[in-house]
Amino acid sequence: MRFKHIVILVLVQLACCCGKEPQGYIIPPPQKPSSGQSGSGTGTGESGGTETPPPTQPKDGFIVVGYATYWDKTLPDPTYLTHINYSFAHIKSDFETLDIKTESRLSQIAGLKRVKPTLKVMLSVGGWGAGNFSEMAADAGHRKKFCQNCSSAVRKYNLDGIDLDWEYPTSSSAGISSSPADKGNFTLLLKDLREVLGADKLITMASASNADYIDWATALPYLDWVNIMTYDMGKPPYHNGALYPSSMTKSGDSHNCDGSVKRHFGKGVPYDKIVMG
Repeated sequence: MRFKHIVILVLVQLACCCGKEPQGYIIPPPQKPSSGQSGSGTGTGESGGTETPPPTQPKDGFIVVGYATYWDKTLPDPTYLTHINYSFAHIKSDFETLDIKTESRLSQIAGLKRVKPTLKVMLSVGGWGAGNFSEMAADAGHRKKFCQNCSSAVRKYNLDGIDLDWEYPTSSSAGISSSPADKGNFTLLLKDLREVLGADKLITMASASNADYIDWATALPYLDWVNIMTYDMGKPPYHNGALYPSSMTKSGDSHNCDGSVKRHFGKGVPYDKIVMG
């Protein structure tokens, strides 16, 4: 199987579903046992425990993305990441400005680039239940204003791009408005955003595990990569983020990592534009 081209998404500061209230946490790096702690390792630590290994650096050419939420107080360790998506900004109902939550924290996250100059920080717009996408994308004037607001935020906070998390075009499953025209309008939004941000900034998006809702043929030229949401795919007794289908699932089911990647590839998303996580 040609999974060697797939880049990986690590959700380090994540609410269990994009946009839901905080349920996640940072997974801290392993710590060396403190003095007085018993250790069962074979290393040469002060207490006999195994020494903490150095952080694993992402391999060249691979992407490791973390979502830093606006409500958290801690900072992710950029050592383990190539990109951080600050989540979330929202589209206001008057379409005049972006609602960026806790701007001081966004400045802190962007400041991590001083610690790791190769780190890229992006602003993620949307999340589960975040509305006004359909109305904004359907109107050329609203799209223009949205793109200008995104560009202003990129400049103000020294960001590297925009991540769009519209859940989902043509669907009201999250309690937001939708329209059959959303697919085409989403492509128009991507086109406008690319024209405003330019080729040197990143544009990415979050995609449902089933790869639906998007006209991939027209959208992909404007996207640097696609973040596949391979979590919250099943409720008990099914697995939340299964790697492969089980005997309990139907043939061809995309509610597992293997099936989701194959479904995206089958719809035209190349492996080198897939970030799974």
